[in-house]
Amino acid sequence: MPKSISIQDGMFLLDGKPFFIYSGEVQYFRLKRADWKNVLIKAKNANLNTVASYIPWCWHEREEGIFDFIGKNLAETDLIEFLETIKKLGLYFFARIGPISNAELINEGLPKWLVEKYPQVILRRKDGTISYNPAISSYLHPDYQRFARRWYDNILPIIERYQIKNGGPIVLLQLCNEIGMLNWISKQPDYNKNTTQLYREYLREKYKDIKTLNEIYKKNFYDFSKISQPNSNIKEDNFQIHLDQAYFYRDYLSRYFNMLNTNLKSCNINLPIVANIPQFLDYDLCGRAYQGITTTTMFRDFKKRIKNIIFGGAYQTRRCDFENFHDIVIMNEMIKNISDDEAPKICAEMQFGGWQDRPRIYPKDVELPIKLSIAHGLNGINGYVFAGGRNSKGLAFRGTYNEWQAPVDSKGNLKSHLKPISNAGLFLNTFGSLLEKTKNVYDDISIGFYQPYYATEIANGNFVNE
Repeated sequence: MPKSISIQDGMFLLDGKPFFIYSGEVQYFRLKRADWKNVLIKAKNANLNTVASYIPWCWHEREEGIFDFIGKNLAETDLIEFLETIKKLGLYFFARIGPISNAELINEGLPKWLVEKYPQVILRRKDGTISYNPAISSYLHPDYQRFARRWYDNILPIIERYQIKNGGPIVLLQLCNEIGMLNWISKQPDYNKNTTQLYREYLREKYKDIKTLNEIYKKNFYDFSKISQPNSNIKEDNFQIHLDQAYFYRDYLSRYFNMLNTNLKSCNINLPIVANIPQFLDYDLCGRAYQGITTTTMFRDFKKRIKNIIFGGAYQTRRCDFENFHDIVIMNEMIKNISDDEAPKICAEMQFGGWQDRPRIYPKDVELPIKLSIAHGLNGINGYVFAGGRNSKGLAFRGTYNEWQAPVDSKGNLKSHLKPISNAGLFLNTFGSLLEKTKNVYDDISIGFYQPYYATEIANGNFVNE
């Protein structure tokens, strides 16, 4: 088995040779342990070279301070056995370790004890009340960071042990999941006192003295310590106030990701690091990336703190046709725009199914996004999800079955849209190393997106909507 994964000139290199990562999501925590091998064999037979999964915090620390990665109390928590099975089958693994997983899990994958015993880690509204979703985290609250570090202290040694350079299957590592997504969906800034203090410090660093800020804001603050975060209902005459708040949150999210990345230094981990980005929303039968420009720019400051982050889009087009296929092309370019030149670009969640039963996903709805992404220069794809499963009691908020219209359903049956997935894998197995070396050729015509117009993820009001 190869011994190294690296990046160079926008490519993945496996033992120094160009490598296209073609992955499918196999969520071990939604499958019976006895079924893991059979599902992984189906992934390999579908010409995938990699499988991925969230590693949910809530699954492995059900009681505070008690971690289980070996199936001591529940067979399906045996992460070690899952990794060993992947290795034996000659597959690679894309580890998505949280702290937050989302994945339709209760509390977004945070442990129940955390949100119940330590409510200070939860985002606050303007009036100080807890968010409608008790798992929208206050990312930089000291207590949230303390528990997140402890989770990393327990999961990272396993990642280190099973990374490819130590003979394991792990080739990619994702930190957290769709950072800021719930803030965007709910249009909700974090008014936690700790976050507001960070906001004041951000303004002090930018404006240096309060007089300059007052002149621009047309305010009369005595000191930076007297400034509160504005509400999200913006008007034309206070646009700079809103813009500063939006740019603060871009910096805030990058600080959070950097905090998570800093924890890797305690282990000898040498893996490409992934940040995945929410981009598509459902509009009737189609998923569209109307707000994907906004969400992608939310990650623009990450590379200021960490070099060569691999940004991964999430292409959930549902019915893919002339209405929306071009959104994939635009999102590819947006990812390239915020990436370092050296870093490969991937889709961390390519549509292999759909989270609702409607619209029905047909083979062409899977085939076209895969082909478009390959043709427009992506270096890796993780299909979401490859296999359906079942939720144990208290795990998720969408009932017992987690089918996702996956190409392999929860009973192991194969769906018709597995065929284009397998065909693409055969193509990539044959030509993937050559594709990695290719570069996009651009015309002289450019399309520009003015970032301030898209800094609207937490903004409300007629000025934004019009």
